[in-house]
Amino acid sequence: MTTSRLKAWLDDGTDDFLWIEFEQYARRVFAHAGDDWYLDAARYAATLIQAQSVIPTRCLSVDILAPCVANLEPGPRSPDTVIDALNGDIASAFIAGVLDALLHRFSGQLDVVLKVHAPWDLLSGGERMTTIEFDSLDDVATATATVLRKFSDKPIAALLLERAEGGALSDDEVDAYEPLIGIARHYDWHTALSFAALSDGSATLDQLDVDVVLCPNTARDNLPGKSSRPCIGGGLDSNFWTAPPSPSDLTGRLLYGVIPSDAQPERVLAVLAGLGG
Repeated sequence: MTTSRLKAWLDDGTDDFLWIEFEQYARRVFAHAGDDWYLDAARYAATLIQAQSVIPTRCLSVDILAPCVANLEPGPRSPDTVIDALNGDIASAFIAGVLDALLHRFSGQLDVVLKVHAPWDLLSGGERMTTIEFDSLDDVATATATVLRKFSDKPIAALLLERAEGGALSDDEVDAYEPLIGIARHYDWHTALSFAALSDGSATLDQLDVDVVLCPNTARDNLPGKSSRPCIGGGLDSNFWTAPPSPSDLTGRLLYGVIPSDAQPERVLAVLAGLGG
């Protein structure tokens, strides 16, 4: 496995670990919100590199499925629709170009992480659903695994599986997603599960064997230290980016969050300065 800052911190770190996602913010501020965001790999990578120069994240997440599904209609989708989108060669070539540029630029400096949307979210298309058949979840998870394997030869540090809805994973989801975690383990990637909409940090932690559970809307002072297993990250919610950070004597936490796409650059810089960034 490539030298990983996340691994080093989980093993021996005592300071706060910053993991900040900022793709949509960077798209607006540094790339003028262009509609062809997923067409020019060199521009995409250059935008993330420019943004990272002022955002001190130790992990850089790359959403490797977003270019595949960007043109799908919102709302419930059939497994075949999602699978066909994930199998597209153009999107795969785009992501490969982006990863090559980022890995070349940041080799040994920060962790490059592959982010994938949970098959439930890919099938629901942003619509709240109470049930999705296991076979559908499994088929889309299998297609996602095929995408992951395309990048097995690259020095990736971790896999991030993002679940948009809050709450516990269903048993069918756990069964469908376990092979994705298994692939990451096979390639010696660390593993993370994000509950993007969870507001209280109450995720069930024993559903999948992951190193990190990310709850971005959990308050900073409520985060346990890294000794918890899996390690819980969060604290940098949407309100965090609009107000000065409150003083805290706590250290040794995994501080995780997503910069809102409409955040004001001046405020973002001030907040980062308050974090010591």
